[in-house]
Amino acid sequence: MNFRSDPKRGNDADESNSTSMTGARQAKVLADADADALNDPAQRVLKLQSVATALASATTVEEVAAVLVEAAMVALGATGGALGLLSNMGQEVALINGQGLDPTVGALWARSPLDAPFPLTLVSRHGEPLWASSSETHPHLSRTLKLAGVAAMACVPLRCRAGVVGALAVFFDRAREFSAGDRAFLGSLERAGRRALERASSHDAESAGRKTAEDAAARLRRLQRVTAALSRAPGFTEVAAVAAREALEGLGAVATVALLMPAEKETPRVVGEAGEAAEIEGVRDAMLLRYLPEVLKTHMPWWPRAEPGTRGAGQRSGARLKDRSPSSRRTRGGTFACVPFLVEGQPVGALGVRMPHPDGFGEEEQTFLLTLAELCGHAVERAKLFEEASAHRARAEAAVREAALASRAKDQFFSMISHELRSPLTVVLGWAQMLQAGVVKPEHVPRAIEMIDRNARLQARLVDDLLDTSRVLSGKLGLEKEPMPLCVVVERAVAELSPGAAAKHLTLEGPTEVGTPAMILADPKRMEQVVANLIGNALKFTPEGGTISVTVGRRGSMAFLEVADTGQGIEEELLPHIFEPFRQGVGNDSRRHGGLGLGLAIVRHLVEAHEGTIHAESAGRGHGTKMVVEIPLLSAQASETPGPDPALPRRETEEEPAKERPNPGDPGPELPEPRVPVDPADDPRLPVEEVPRGV
Repeated sequence: MNFRSDPKRGNDADESNSTSMTGARQAKVLADADADALNDPAQRVLKLQSVATALASATTVEEVAAVLVEAAMVALGATGGALGLLSNMGQEVALINGQGLDPTVGALWARSPLDAPFPLTLVSRHGEPLWASSSETHPHLSRTLKLAGVAAMACVPLRCRAGVVGALAVFFDRAREFSAGDRAFLGSLERAGRRALERASSHDAESAGRKTAEDAAARLRRLQRVTAALSRAPGFTEVAAVAAREALEGLGAVATVALLMPAEKETPRVVGEAGEAAEIEGVRDAMLLRYLPEVLKTHMPWWPRAEPGTRGAGQRSGARLKDRSPSSRRTRGGTFACVPFLVEGQPVGALGVRMPHPDGFGEEEQTFLLTLAELCGHAVERAKLFEEASAHRARAEAAVREAALASRAKDQFFSMISHELRSPLTVVLGWAQMLQAGVVKPEHVPRAIEMIDRNARLQARLVDDLLDTSRVLSGKLGLEKEPMPLCVVVERAVAELSPGAAAKHLTLEGPTEVGTPAMILADPKRMEQVVANLIGNALKFTPEGGTISVTVGRRGSMAFLEVADTGQGIEEELLPHIFEPFRQGVGNDSRRHGGLGLGLAIVRHLVEAHEGTIHAESAGRGHGTKMVVEIPLLSAQASETPGPDPALPRRETEEEPAKERPNPGDPGPELPEPRVPVDPADDPRLPVEEVPRGV
């Protein structure tokens, strides 16, 4: 006998069994069938004994059904037979075995609602046998019998302790009366089959229980492996790779693709793939173009639809899944599903899986995918926390390093400022004490006065730089702007610094004015401070015999000042930092020239206070430096600022005397006393002459 192990594929069972019964077998059955023999009790006993022997060796429900159907057909000389059992909580009749049935009829009866007008459903519903010697004797079945090509039929209920569980039917291609012996044989056959079905059901339940336990153990081992792999995944990419690999291996899929969105509103990106390259591309396109937007919107998985007449996911799980797709979700070569990764109910990614067969997502597969997605969601959350912790740790380490650098810079600054302030003060005190003691010869007194004056000016300039820096940092740097030609300020600064350039044997050229005079709205004293600092810086770092050229002009809506020298130049890595406070070049050169490193920082803030910009250009060490300042032209500023700026300090007049500041120690927005011109040779960043001894 050709037994079937799947009770839900009655159409396949019918087709297989009908083809297995060859014409010779059918002829033998009809030749041996003697209806009168069933009227003899001894003959019935012999036939039932052979049936009992066959049933004793049947261990499954499918095997019992095959024995019963074939025994009834042989004994009654039938051309076909069928056995159906109740399923789906008693709402349907599933065809367990069908022989000699038309394939269309077998497919129609494979799973029939209990109220369908079919022989098996009618008898299962009412629990009474049905004897139809011809199709005319039962008009309500005539259409069904004619469709099946049946002229006569007998159908008896199958019972167990709980009641009716199904029905057994035999079919004939010609009209036939059913004798008392026929009815008695089918009744005895039903009773023998009842016991066999109960035994087979118990066996099937035990087998199903063992298989369930084995499957549960296999799932547990698989999930343990997944959990272990995810616990070792530190980042998003590793989590996605584990998800794609485990879904491929655990489900036997042909391709899997994992996408993640680690950040809010971030575009999903593929970070994990597994399977055949061509299939991966198809899964990726299906996710991005069709399924992912809906999954991210609903936060729900997208399963394949169970088509009628197939073993879809809904049928295999006992309840049809709700179809949310606008069209069939079946893809070429199998089915596709998409499951989201959720963290606190919000999607952070998704996993797409393509199975090789059309019924690839049953209850077990769905449970595995949902569990895998949940584990991946936790792993993504853990990876996010890990990355945030790593970022916090990196920021904390950077802050510690910055604090250490700041502390070291502070120590260096205090060391430097104490040295720079003490150097000219030592000279002043030394000469003053010598004059007071009367040890200076009369002819050296002018020299002593000159040295005291020079170094006092140097120290005043250092203090001014510190005060200016304090005003800049506190936002109290005041400006008194007025229209002025830029070239006039530059000429004054060049005239004051020319003697210092000559003393160092340097050529100071300019200022050269390009084009028409450039008028700007600026504070004259502050602009002169800018020019003097730039030229003084060039004098300090240009060796003997070098050249400093100063150029002014206009470029579009901006006035520009360029101070170029042939000095030692600036390394490329230092160019972005030279305008930072207390920032000096590395090596011995910067310390040899001395200074606080505040000059260029003050220049930058003064230029920016005038709504201008400054930058440095240098081809590297030994190739000189060019400082470029740009200030808006007066015409451009006038179009934007038609009147005086009320935020700027106003000049004192006779009608409006200056108010006394409440705190004399506060530098305030007012300017300090007019600066005393300082010769570049007197710059504190240049070597200071020591106090002569024994004069």
